[in-house]
Amino acid sequence: MNDTIRKTRFWVGAAIVATCLLMMIPAVQAETSQEAANKKVVMSFLQQFFIDHDMTAADRYILPDFIEHNPQGSDGRDALVATFSKFPKMNMDFRHVAADGDMVWVHMKAPGGAGKPDIALVDIFRLKNGKIAEHWDVIQPIPEKSSNPHSMF
Repeated sequence: MNDTIRKTRFWVGAAIVATCLLMMIPAVQAETSQEAANKKVVMSFLQQFFIDHDMTAADRYILPDFIEHNPQGSDGRDALVATFSKFPKMNMDFRHVAADGDMVWVHMKAPGGAGKPDIALVDIFRLKNGKIAEHWDVIQPIPEKSSNPHSMF
């Protein structure tokens, strides 16, 4: 086999392998305008409802038939307002926010309250027609000492 054919086969084979490898890399998509709008709805709600303690923010950002997945909470916008109107203003330190379609999640740090350690939490929201329709959360106390040198944030 002559040298030119061998080199051509090598480069064709390399191009096929490179193409296959590139096809395995997931495409990174830019945030859509709807995802940006959903993040804005969630962040506005969190700021106004919890930090500013404006209970009327629920009317602006939460659907009446809101679904709550936290087992300590009840479904419905009115139940959410009834629960949190009893609490004082909250201090939340938002660290990350991301969106994927109609889902938004927020990673934050909040005080644990009365002698309890601060907490790390992730709130997950599903939006429908520009309002919050559903909520999940994951809450974890921030330990004084960690088994590794990595921050939770």
